[in-house]
Amino acid sequence: MKFIKSIEILMERAERRGIANLIRRENQEVYSVSVDKTKSIYRLFHYQTLTASVKADERKVLFLYGESASDRDSVNTFLSLLHINVNVAYRPVNGGFCASFEGIEYNELDDNFYNIVNENGPSNFYLQDNSFMKIPALI
Repeated sequence: MKFIKSIEILMERAERRGIANLIRRENQEVYSVSVDKTKSIYRLFHYQTLTASVKADERKVLFLYGESASDRDSVNTFLSLLHINVNVAYRPVNGGFCASFEGIEYNELDDNFYNIVNENGPSNFYLQDNSFMKIPALI
């Protein structure tokens, strides 16, 4: 997995401010992370398109989307930082955007996929004080 350090930095900033943006290339917003602390929902945007949404306090994956390798890398980084054990892949020739969970690959990210992930996800979540910064991997 390609880890994108910019996503980690944006998550840290969004945790403090509620939203953080990375603007490059002709004033275009490349990545954005928003955190709704009251609902504990973390969202990742890539070129203003929602690519991932997670309810962090319950470790529920609400939404995943992508159409490129950069979407794949940013979503995997985002999920990894939140200790969500789902990996996404991008296969432009034979399947597009897909995800794997516990060794099973899902080519369609539909309600069935979200139900399986959210019902069978790991129960050891380290969220304290509604802050992803408190999880051990980031201390």
